Amino acid sequence: MRPTLMDDHTNFEISRKPLAPIVDQTPKLPAPYALHLDPTNETQADFLPHYETTLALYTEDLVHRDDDEDHSVTAILPVTHLSMTPMLSTLSVILRNPGRITDIVLLCPASIQATVRHALRHLLYASDVLIYVDIDLSVWQPEVDAESAMMGIARQLSARAFLFLDSDGLTDLKSRNIGFLTSPPIFTLPLGPRASDVSGNDFVCFASRTHATAGFLAPPFVLPAELIPLHNPEIDPKLGFWGSLGKKLSNNTGTAGVVYGTVQAGSYICSSEHKHTTFSSSNDITPYPDQQPFIDGPYLHGDDLGTFMFVFPSVKDLRMLYPVICRLQEEGHHTFSIVSPEEKETFVPVDVESEAFSHLEDCDIDITIVPDADTLDDMATSLWDWIVSLPLPPDIVVLPDQRHVTLDALEIMRGRHRDFDAPLIRIPRADLPYCDWMGSLSLEEWLNWHVPQVDITIITDSRPASLSRLLNSLSSAHMFGDKVDVRVNMEQTVDPETRRVVQGWQWNHGSISTNRRVIHGGLLPAVVESWYPRSNDSYGLILEDDVEVAPLFYAWVKMSVLKYRRSADRSAKLFGISLYQQKNLELRPEGGRHRFSPRTTFSSVPGVRAHTPYLSQIPCSWGAVYFPEHWREFHDYLSVRLSGDLPSLGIDTIVAPGVRSNKWTRSWKKYFIEMAYLRGYVMLYPNFRDYVSLSTNHLEVGSHVKDQPPEVYAQKRRLFLHPLMKLPSVVPDIPTSTGLLDLPDHEMPSWDALPVLDLLGLLTDQQTLVKRGKQRSEQLFGCASDGDGCFDVRAWLCLLEVDVS
Repeated sequence: MRPTLMDDHTNFEISRKPLAPIVDQTPKLPAPYALHLDPTNETQADFLPHYETTLALYTEDLVHRDDDEDHSVTAILPVTHLSMTPMLSTLSVILRNPGRITDIVLLCPASIQATVRHALRHLLYASDVLIYVDIDLSVWQPEVDAESAMMGIARQLSARAFLFLDSDGLTDLKSRNIGFLTSPPIFTLPLGPRASDVSGNDFVCFASRTHATAGFLAPPFVLPAELIPLHNPEIDPKLGFWGSLGKKLSNNTGTAGVVYGTVQAGSYICSSEHKHTTFSSSNDITPYPDQQPFIDGPYLHGDDLGTFMFVFPSVKDLRMLYPVICRLQEEGHHTFSIVSPEEKETFVPVDVESEAFSHLEDCDIDITIVPDADTLDDMATSLWDWIVSLPLPPDIVVLPDQRHVTLDALEIMRGRHRDFDAPLIRIPRADLPYCDWMGSLSLEEWLNWHVPQVDITIITDSRPASLSRLLNSLSSAHMFGDKVDVRVNMEQTVDPETRRVVQGWQWNHGSISTNRRVIHGGLLPAVVESWYPRSNDSYGLILEDDVEVAPLFYAWVKMSVLKYRRSADRSAKLFGISLYQQKNLELRPEGGRHRFSPRTTFSSVPGVRAHTPYLSQIPCSWGAVYFPEHWREFHDYLSVRLSGDLPSLGIDTIVAPGVRSNKWTRSWKKYFIEMAYLRGYVMLYPNFRDYVSLSTNHLEVGSHVKDQPPEVYAQKRRLFLHPLMKLPSVVPDIPTSTGLLDLPDHEMPSWDALPVLDLLGLLTDQQTLVKRGKQRSEQLFGCASDGDGCFDVRAWLCLLEVDVS
């Protein structure tokens, strides 16, 4: 039996398993051995007998023995992006020798939850022992520190005691101390091998076994459930969280904790575990104590390789994904494909002679035919037998979004085997020919496929023909199985024909909601109030009604969001993704529009590919996705900016010096440009050949475009109208290239490789933009925020006492 990987949740309901009577297996302390004591620490044993945080030495007479009570221990382990290997090593040790540990809670940020689940799936799949330990995933909210989050989880659970670990888990601990932590004695005080003193040293010495000293326990340590405080301690800056907890426990129990696993150091007895090397014996420390990890897997070597399973009704359908499968294999991933027994077509290799796929080597795809079966249940059994025969557990399952007996059998199989929880990515059959871009995604991006939620918001006012064109382009777009909700925002002056267009539109990819203003607001509030994020995984695509989108616009959005928001290659300075290419620069102070070609600009820059996407400080209003944290921040900034209550930020104050937008009076972009300048923010822009874009603007008469002579209007319209990226022709047995991978190395560049342009379209770098913004903030407000991920307007405007909510 393999351990169960439970679903992640916040409030845990953990069922306890009946335990057989436990014979006391408390490890005996080994005889102390001589160890040199650093003379600078000899005074640690000479403290006064009463301390704010008092530590005692372990003695067996402190053990409470009662075999009738619950002996269960729940381990709580915080996990970060950098601690995947310690997590796997710690779990390997516990799962092989769990002792009294019955539950493990892994506390991780939402951004790496899918990655942690993937690592666990591989670990548990490789387990060859009978274990009865539940592993739960819980989200560690970014605004809460790890220690507080661990305490919050402990308060929700039912256990006799909790093993609090830090992100290093049990790595680098002595084997005898690990046994003590996993099978602690029945104890009424905090118990652990690692202690810290009030001066910051991570070891503590005692004058004798009966002498207390000042200090507190640091993870790992076991804390009885009855000592979990109802509220977190008030943090003493000198002591930190764990020292402050020790201080609170000292006040309540007289002891901050009990130290065991000590060593003899001259005439002193000292704690033996610490994170420095002064007191360590290299022969006594094992990086993976007693046991090697179950797997020699990707997270122990820093790779990012996964196992992909393709379940399709026919080879014909599967063939449309050959470019994806071949690219995954080229990157080193494992792929396994299985098709219906009804379809026994001949394998047709990928035509790598096509220029679009010249970067792929000759590709061999192994395809398994599901054995013939009389019933769906038998087919489900065959599917499971095939899956367990694979050398690695599937991390991702890709299948078409349609009804078919093979796919029905897969659903039955998943119902039987709840631990088979690899994400299912369902792609509508009509979208299959246009999936080549998916082959460029990393494993982490695939694992986060279902996390981003894109909302489309449309702004319209009495332009029914324009609105119809936009809605038709959205209906023709490919959404690749994602649910995308649409909100149509109508101005108070909207005409009846436009309302009829809205009422008659059908959207097959999500819900439609409509809103009409009761008082005319103009374009600024129409845009700013059109969308507000529901969460930090909610993204807003803002479209005015004279915009038109390309059929593959959503693929560009999805690929970009996964790359720069759901992988390690992310930055808090990126505020959105443009669908529209820049062809004109309109913020230069000398006036007028200046023709701009990013390919020409980059071709003369050493080390920069001419066809790379790039970053610009200019926000796009003709089809762009905005990120949740930045859009909320923009709302807060506008509330302060337009209030007129702050002398340093009056209505006429020039915030971003030297740009033409300072003369704009009714544009929301003017204020977003100000925020982008102060914060060093940038937007991602596409850079395809001949200005091919994922959206275009038809420059209809409206708020910013007035009636003009036909020849003047036509000339101006040509400045902004871009060719949309078209759908490629689909030819049977020939892989389809969408053109989305006309990128350096056929993939989205790393964050550091993206060229950066300022508001004037001049090449710069991210550090320079941030420095400029901070300098301007200091000039205007007298301070500059150093927080890269701080989206609190009150902090960076020096207005902490002002409520802008």
